[in-house]
Amino acid sequence: MSKHLYMRVSEVLEQRIADKTYPRDSLLPTEQELQQEFGVSRATIRNAMKMLVEKDLVHRVRGDGTYIKSAKTQHDALSHSGFTEEVEQQGGKASTRIISFQLQEADEYVAQKLDVVTGDQVYFIKRVRMINDVPEVLEHSYMPFALFPDLSVETIQNSKYQYVEHKLGHKIKHSREKVYAEGISAEDSKPLKLKSGTPTLCVEAIGVLEDGTIFDFAINRFSLKQYSFEYTSPRSTVIQQ
Repeated sequence: MSKHLYMRVSEVLEQRIADKTYPRDSLLPTEQELQQEFGVSRATIRNAMKMLVEKDLVHRVRGDGTYIKSAKTQHDALSHSGFTEEVEQQGGKASTRIISFQLQEADEYVAQKLDVVTGDQVYFIKRVRMINDVPEVLEHSYMPFALFPDLSVETIQNSKYQYVEHKLGHKIKHSREKVYAEGISAEDSKPLKLKSGTPTLCVEAIGVLEDGTIFDFAINRFSLKQYSFEYTSPRSTVIQQ
């Protein structure tokens, strides 16, 4: 078996996935069909397929075959787009399931994040964000009651950003984000259909309006089944040595 041979087969299959000769979510040809097409051994095809699995391009379903994975939605950390906007702009279907919506007093930690006084009334919102009906993000969010006295379950069923900008007329300046990995708790694992302790990517985000007012503090836990992160780091300073 030639290493270069199975790599070349893998490259051809990867190109077919990229140019949609094999559409997303479609079933790949069988190993036997690929053997006949490329004139290679079964071992060569299996090694080529292993490369595609390692690149997260396909997934195997026992007793059925190998399927092309759906393209992941990309999150641009430097843009001001919300979850709904990003997913829909990239051809996906975004939806939301509300788990909790309630008023409560801000504890010291939340008050510091929102720049309000401890004990002030804030909304606590817990919701699951889905891509194509698959749970992808669990969000714990806090918003000051004083800024949004008319906030409702119906409103947050959709995009908070659209509500803040389009309905209320505020202009969002930016979102400050902190990213870290963390094993998910037993309670939070259930909405995302994960096992307790599964590693997730956590993104703490503080939303800031044009006038500097903080309007939202959210902790988002991503399962990363259908989401990937993209960062662009500008070179703003040249260091002479």
